[in-house]
Amino acid sequence: MKNMKYDVIGLVTLAGSFLFTNVAIADQYTDSIKVQLMAIALEVLGGNYQPTHEPIIDELNDNEVDYHYLSLEEGVEYGIVAVCDQDCTDVDLWLYDENNNLIDEDTDTDDYPLVTVSPQWTGDFKVKVKMYDCDASYCNYGVAIFGR
Repeated sequence: MKNMKYDVIGLVTLAGSFLFTNVAIADQYTDSIKVQLMAIALEVLGGNYQPTHEPIIDELNDNEVDYHYLSLEEGVEYGIVAVCDQDCTDVDLWLYDENNNLIDEDTDTDDYPLVTVSPQWTGDFKVKVKMYDCDASYCNYGVAIFGR
């Protein structure tokens, strides 16, 4: 993963607390997505965050968009990260509140976007995922939600 150095002890600790159940896609890329989610979360969020929701693992075609809905709690600082498989080089994230107001976005040309929010109320939020650059017929991606 893009020349990042990982804190092995932190990664193992995070892996132990990160539960992956009911995964939608059971193929060779799923394990890679899980490891990437844990590693990128540790790298960009540090060790103070814990998983708050079950991770989302799915697939998209090149230039395709997916939406995921989740409930976030007032007063919690959230970091939402995404990754994609080795056939993908660019995936982007947007976060909207229940009124469809844009809260945060990460549209950098990379495959590990991060959006953050500290909701002022408990409510429903929408995460938009776009697969910008997939070199296969489809690419797997994962989204994980962490809070502190």
